[in-house]
Amino acid sequence: MCKSYEKVRMKLMLLEAPNVLTVSLKRFHCVKFGKLNKSVEFPEILDMDPYVSGSSDKSPVYRLYGVVVHVDTMNDAFSGHYVCYVKNHHNQWFKFNDTMVNEVDLQHVLTKGAYMLFYARCSPRTPRSIRSSIIQHQDARKHKTFVHSTEPWQACNYQPTSYLGYRYRSLE
Repeated sequence: MCKSYEKVRMKLMLLEAPNVLTVSLKRFHCVKFGKLNKSVEFPEILDMDPYVSGSSDKSPVYRLYGVVVHVDTMNDAFSGHYVCYVKNHHNQWFKFNDTMVNEVDLQHVLTKGAYMLFYARCSPRTPRSIRSSIIQHQDARKHKTFVHSTEPWQACNYQPTSYLGYRYRSLE
């Protein structure tokens, strides 16, 4: 096996899916110092279930809410300009280019050469580090707790301001 090339595939797994997922795409070539402009497809709805190894983490489904694009000159990775696409709470997409802001449609956003992708979890979870303390300090008389939807498709219909925060529900 020495001095031979083998086909390999690297797979990254998450123990627990975060509420906000940021994906940074490698868009530069280390040896040639150029930018990689290869087309990369990315979905509006992203199901991370195949990439989560924690068995207790249900419904790791995300909705795209932001995209950063690097606009280059002559395939140069060291110069260029960053443009941002962001979705507002009315599900409208906007292109931010310095002082210019224009409304665009989702299909326009999905065809851009993304540099960074920002996804929000449709059913946010309380972080594991504080989940146990919430349970321990739960008010036994009022039976209030943080909950999340078990139906990811249903939670994805909420406005971005709703699914970035936690919902508080009484179980009385």
